[in-house]
Amino acid sequence: SWGFAIVEGLSMIPALAPGERVLVRYGAPFSNGDIVLVDHSDRIDIKRVTRIEDDHIFVEGDNTAVSIDS
Repeated sequence: SWGFAIVEGLSMIPALAPGERVLVRYGAPFSNGDIVLVDHSDRIDIKRVTRIEDDHIFVEGDNTAVSIDS
């Protein structure tokens, strides 16, 4: 299914700025370099996949000065 997410915070600058809307395809396959939504119990983060190893997915924000990453 498809939906929209609104970017909050500065962790994905310069690719995505606060207030921008992104089109989301839920359940889509992904690979290194893709931007994904990470569903936590209390929030949803938008991050970039940096590597995939042994059933683990590592994600980071593009703005390393402010991003809290895996």
